[in-house]
Amino acid sequence: MTRLCKIIAAAALLALTAVAGHAQPRRSTERFSLRTNLLYWAAATPNIGAEWRISDRVGLLADGAWSHWTWQDGERRYFLWAVQPELRLYPFTCQRWYLGGEFHAGSLNLKTGDTGRQGDFMGGGLTAGYKFRMTRSLDLDLGLGLGATRWNYDEYYQAWDHNVRGEQNLSKTCWGITKANVTLCWKICK
Repeated sequence: MTRLCKIIAAAALLALTAVAGHAQPRRSTERFSLRTNLLYWAAATPNIGAEWRISDRVGLLADGAWSHWTWQDGERRYFLWAVQPELRLYPFTCQRWYLGGEFHAGSLNLKTGDTGRQGDFMGGGLTAGYKFRMTRSLDLDLGLGLGATRWNYDEYYQAWDHNVRGEQNLSKTCWGITKANVTLCWKICK
């Protein structure tokens, strides 16, 4: 599996280098922006992020999210904190399309039925997307990331009004979508 990741990373780097070499650079008007992902808000998860354009072709992002919800009657729980740094390359002259790589890590406690799962996750993937200009100061960033996430967790259940540990030290690796964003970007420094 590690070999497959290295092959995918090498192919992506080769493609990015080839595409970036054909486009003429254009001066970016955006240097620093604050961001929030509307999909996270739809899942009741407040989030904020920032993007710093190091150059016309390269941007660094850092997104963070935190949520803590408990429904007492059904004993449902939803707790999440996560950070997600990303490196983006803007290979075309319009500087709207981007390709990148992201890393994510955090902690999750999710209980919707009889059994809850609590633990930490970490992973990464390749991203791609497009930024639409809405106004002079606002952009809408649509993007998707594909990769892997490893989750180490313990199971628990409720008995006699107490949480009882179930199976411990479980782990799971999931391949697929690691990032989906419909993000509002507010350009602060131009």
